Amino acid sequence: GQSGSGLLHSGQSGSGLSHHNQLGSGLSQDNPNADSLCNDRQVDINLQEFRQIRAEQDLAYEESLSIDRQKEEDARRKVLREQELVALKDSLKLKFTSSETLQDPIVLSFRLPSGSRIERAFSADDLTKTLYEYVFCIGEVNEGFCIEITMPRRGIQCSSVETLSQCGIDHSCLLSVVYSDDVDILQSLSKQQEDVNKEEDKFTIVLEKADAKRRQFASDKFKEPPIARVVNRGNIFNQVIDLFSDDCFLKEYPLYIKFEGEIAVDSGGVQRDMLSAFWEEAYVQFFDGSTLLVPTVHPNVDMSLLPKLGLILSHGYLVCGFLPTRIAFPALASILNPPVTFPTNILVPAFAESLSVFEAAAVKEALAANSTTFSNIQKDILMSIFSRYGCRECPTPKNIHSLTENTARCEFTIKPMAAYSMIGSRIPSEERLFWQSFSLEELHSLYMAINATPGKVLALLQEPTQGNEAERRVFNYLQQFVGNLKIDELRKFLRFTTGSSALMAENITVSFNSTTGMARRPIAHTCGCVLELPSTYISYLDFEAEFSAILNDEYSWEMHGV
Repeated sequence: GQSGSGLLHSGQSGSGLSHHNQLGSGLSQDNPNADSLCNDRQVDINLQEFRQIRAEQDLAYEESLSIDRQKEEDARRKVLREQELVALKDSLKLKFTSSETLQDPIVLSFRLPSGSRIERAFSADDLTKTLYEYVFCIGEVNEGFCIEITMPRRGIQCSSVETLSQCGIDHSCLLSVVYSDDVDILQSLSKQQEDVNKEEDKFTIVLEKADAKRRQFASDKFKEPPIARVVNRGNIFNQVIDLFSDDCFLKEYPLYIKFEGEIAVDSGGVQRDMLSAFWEEAYVQFFDGSTLLVPTVHPNVDMSLLPKLGLILSHGYLVCGFLPTRIAFPALASILNPPVTFPTNILVPAFAESLSVFEAAAVKEALAANSTTFSNIQKDILMSIFSRYGCRECPTPKNIHSLTENTARCEFTIKPMAAYSMIGSRIPSEERLFWQSFSLEELHSLYMAINATPGKVLALLQEPTQGNEAERRVFNYLQQFVGNLKIDELRKFLRFTTGSSALMAENITVSFNSTTGMARRPIAHTCGCVLELPSTYISYLDFEAEFSAILNDEYSWEMHGV
């Protein structure tokens, strides 16, 4: 009975549905637009679905396109990196193929990851990054490596500041090249170059600021129009002394100098060359030292000339922008702006630089040593150095710092005090006020800025914007040549191209000609700081040989062009 009742109920429900359909049919008959509304509603639903599908397809396409673009960018960066690595390797090969003669070379042996060994001679003053450059340019390891000292094992940083001697690297060191994912050689060397460029930019700012300051002072104080002054290279020292003894000459600005028998017109280069030549002779007569010099007083020195040196030193900078950089900074500062108390970080480096290359490396190595005793060889070398300065104490790791500082203070501030006083006695009071406007730190910054280094000189070289392949090749030769120059040779190069053996706040513009045969040679226009090079060199060795011959030929310093 219950089942039947359920069926009956179900039938009633079916009847209700039928009734609903009849009602809907009636509505449809009463409203002819109902079908149209239903169709529109269906179209809207289909359109939304289509849009959703289309959006999903677009998103998938964008994701796929982004992946493809990333792959293309990764491939482009990989190719660019490979090109940069090849370019870096090629430039370093030029650096290490030059036939350079080293004084007291350090011959180092490298064990490569393959087990093979290579050897090369380095200078104690080479930077540690030079080791990385050399290993990289050999070609077995391209990137991702570090260099270690095997006994005792310790890593060597790729540094643009630390030298081999400071790092304790000598003949006894066996170096090992080890792969390392933590080292990116391209980034490491590039970062070192960026740091060098920042340092060079800082020096450029110091030079430009000081140059503007001295030009303003000279134009305010020296009002007389220039008169052509003729000097003879064969008697340059005496004639410059006579010039600076003339009160009228001391009031002239700017100067106008002519060399007897030479046709060059002075726009700055001739007067700078005159002062550079003068000081080269003054160094021999009145100074002592190796790389850096200090004035000396002995029976063979003409004491009456010492005050004139101070006048030429001060006035020469104010009217020409030239300071003799072979004079040690403590000596310059003591003459120009006394009295001075020098900190250790100025005295000790100056003392080391005043020694020979070999002796300077020995002192720097001793100062950097962490051991409790020196070897017998080290003791003998250090004793021979310090005993020469009257030291009666045996150098040890415990006293080496105080011994070096006391010796430096004695050599730079106590012994030459009489010479400093005599040299500075003729500096006019107005010029003395100019030098007193510099703090010791500012004067030291100026001194460091005008001291030439290969990096600073390379930064001054301006390549023509439009150059052919031959000109670009020769410009690369020039960069390599400058990078290989030692400090004395670098001063010669600067004097040849700018007239000044010290750095100036001016760029060196490089231009090219197509001369060949006997007429082929570098030509410098010192007034405009222009270096004219033949583009016909086909090898670096030819370029190096001819440029070195020019710098070492006395006739090259005569100015027979305008």
